[in-house]
Amino acid sequence: MSEMTKKQHRVFLWVEGQDDVLFAKKILKPIFKSYYRRVEIRQYAQIKAKKLQQLILTINEIGDENIVFADIDHHPCITSKKSYLTYRFKHVPSSLMFIVIQEIEGWFLAGLNAKVSKKLGMRLLPSTNHITKEHFIELKPKSGTRLTFMHEILADFSVEQAMKKNKSFHYLCERFPPANPEQ
Repeated sequence: MSEMTKKQHRVFLWVEGQDDVLFAKKILKPIFKSYYRRVEIRQYAQIKAKKLQQLILTINEIGDENIVFADIDHHPCITSKKSYLTYRFKHVPSSLMFIVIQEIEGWFLAGLNAKVSKKLGMRLLPSTNHITKEHFIELKPKSGTRLTFMHEILADFSVEQAMKKNKSFHYLCERFPPANPEQ
């Protein structure tokens, strides 16, 4: 699909939970705005499979696109996770499924720059490919909530840093290069 054609369509970014919604609104939406007329973010974790399939079909029928994001969780590889997702997203091609390594918290920490890292009293991580929710909570400063921590990271998030520190985020940005990776 040419960029001109894509601009005419909406895209629905399907994410699992609330933390994913927060990340999608602040980081993913600006990336996808370069490619689509309108970007909608939807959370799928609480939607029954049959209802979700109906929504996806309707979106496809009107000519818009669906892109799915999911943590790799306990799956041994990306192919395994995509196969599993196919049950809930039968009408979304696997090429439009992006698997987060390991969990969305890794993508948050990948964009952490030196300035914010110092402010939070944290060491800068060279890679976030191993980060899980549990690791994220351990790394969170003792003062403040997890949500506050996430907002502080997103306030100065560096797409360029995130691309260097997380292979799954890098893959996403290769497929949909950000207009301004230094944001």
